[in-house]
Amino acid sequence: MRPPRRPGRPRSLGEAQPRTSGGEVRRASDPRAIDDIATAALSPDEARLLADPSNYPVVGQEERTPASQRTDVQRQTSAGHKRVAKNANDKAVQHGSVHMGTGEVARTKESHAPDPQPASESAVSAYESARRKMASSVASSRESEPDEISARRRERQAERRRLWGKRALVGLGSLVIILGVVWALFFSPLLGVKSANVQVTGISKDSSVSAADILESISEADGTSILRINVGKLATEIQDKVSLVKTATVSRDWPNGLTVDVTLRTPVACLVVDDSCVGLDSDGVQLELPQESADALPHLTTQNGEAPTSETMETMLVVLAALDSGTRSSVASIEVDENLQATLTLSGGATVLWGDTEDSDLKATVLKALMTQNAQYYDVSAPTAPVTR
Repeated sequence: MRPPRRPGRPRSLGEAQPRTSGGEVRRASDPRAIDDIATAALSPDEARLLADPSNYPVVGQEERTPASQRTDVQRQTSAGHKRVAKNANDKAVQHGSVHMGTGEVARTKESHAPDPQPASESAVSAYESARRKMASSVASSRESEPDEISARRRERQAERRRLWGKRALVGLGSLVIILGVVWALFFSPLLGVKSANVQVTGISKDSSVSAADILESISEADGTSILRINVGKLATEIQDKVSLVKTATVSRDWPNGLTVDVTLRTPVACLVVDDSCVGLDSDGVQLELPQESADALPHLTTQNGEAPTSETMETMLVVLAALDSGTRSSVASIEVDENLQATLTLSGGATVLWGDTEDSDLKATVLKALMTQNAQYYDVSAPTAPVTR
């Protein structure tokens, strides 16, 4: 088979048929003369198929090629030419009016048979027409492909938009649900703290602090969601606002309550300053006490009547901490001089020389034992050698 050739300028059927170097006649519609418009939309494979000369009849070629050297395509083409010629001769014989014998029929066929060249040209025209028709159909299919691709692309884009729309709706719905849950849990009255549901423990009936004082110190938490409450901050506010509270612990009581456990400070003395008495606990923290309660406590004073210094206050607190509750209740006042020497006055009028803060625990034990003698003077400054009068 001959290799495909580059399409050339198409020739009309009326032009002269040039002959090749081998003497064969090249047909008018040479495969090399493919129409540029029809083949513009063909793929390379289709162009090679249409341009292959072996697929089309060439006038005069099969007569000059021996039968042994012809290819299958050439044999088929030659057979097709013979059938076309035979049909043409048969039609010519049918137009005659005299029946002739075998020899006469052959001569009649030869005399009336049409020129083989027009028959070949008719076959070529049929092939050329089929070829052009196929090229046109391929071109039209090629032209319709972009429209189909555009339609599929638009369909995919529409499907993608619908998918994104569904996702957006699902996301928006989820966001609305989440915001609703957050509002219900953190900002709605559903879990808001109610003062009626706040329980206070650690306060006795005779205490100077009541549960109402504790609730008033955390009134800002009323109505706030239990999830937004900082229990540590509430405990600190209770200790700052209520001086008698030494420690406080706040815990949540679901769904809208709180539990407050407090430890109160125990006043152990009353510090006399400017004709007023301020309650103190064992840590030296000043307590807001009723005047009657403060007057019942041991009075802490200085020798010159001025406000005590830090060293003086520390000496007073050490002496008070060393005394047990029974002995402490019998002490009316404690006076500390400039040399940090402490002197106790008992409620019965007796005087106790305490001295400095060294060996305070031993001094408290000796004093408790000596107080059974009901003496008017006790000297425990040297606890190993006490003196009474």
